[in-house]
Amino acid sequence: MNRVKDIVDSVNEGRINTVSFRKVPSQASTAGTWCDLSMASGNPSPNFYSGNELTATVFDSTKGIYKGNSEYLFEIMAQTSSANGAPSTLMLCDYLLYYPQVDMDNVDVQSTDNTTTLPRYTSGEGVRMFVVAQYPFIGGVDFRITYTNSDGVSGRSTGLVRCNNVANIASFIHSGSFANSFGAFLPLQSGDKGVRSVEDIQFLSPNGGLGAIVLVKPIYTTIIRELQSPTESSCFKDSALLPKIEQGAYLNFICLPNASISGVPITGIIKTIW
Repeated sequence: MNRVKDIVDSVNEGRINTVSFRKVPSQASTAGTWCDLSMASGNPSPNFYSGNELTATVFDSTKGIYKGNSEYLFEIMAQTSSANGAPSTLMLCDYLLYYPQVDMDNVDVQSTDNTTTLPRYTSGEGVRMFVVAQYPFIGGVDFRITYTNSDGVSGRSTGLVRCNNVANIASFIHSGSFANSFGAFLPLQSGDKGVRSVEDIQFLSPNGGLGAIVLVKPIYTTIIRELQSPTESSCFKDSALLPKIEQGAYLNFICLPNASISGVPITGIIKTIW
């Protein structure tokens, strides 16, 4: 869909899907630390990263934000009714694969089971990874992940990454503003364009808690700017493109909050077209 006429025709002919979302995190979060709204209660229902330890597991697309037969993201509207929720950055992602129950107290190399492979973006190009806390952790320790990149080269490494001390469930353990920490996604080895699979993870010191390694394809980023003031993002008007959404996508948000958003409703509407 690369012409304005194609977009106009889709809207005029009713080839548009409108769906609402409402997420209300029950866990505390921290300003400047990314967190996973897929784990929050609301609509769609929370994702708990259930599954066998360190085994690649595919997300159930019927449990993410509904997109119907749509192929392209058209608009996002998002808002919050609490000052703690504004400003906040929201990133819509296609959640692809996860490795649950990583024992962050174990200092041995923990190898993964990759019997299941990426269901979409199968080369891994553009696919990024994060580690989200399933259970509170200590923080302040280093870890590294070995992965296979989008060219099929194994043995690639994130290098040493420092855990934050936020310790909250649903927070990204590597997100923060301190030395050797990062933003939403773990770093890739120089020259790599994405992640096809994860090979292993190792903590250099006991960190406590449990985590999940998650592979996602980022789709679109928007910002809630003000309290009680909906932010509307038109993909074509704002960025001159309509992000493609693959069939079977599990859509949900990750969030960079302004403060703790425990109990804070984050609501909105997503419009997709085909």
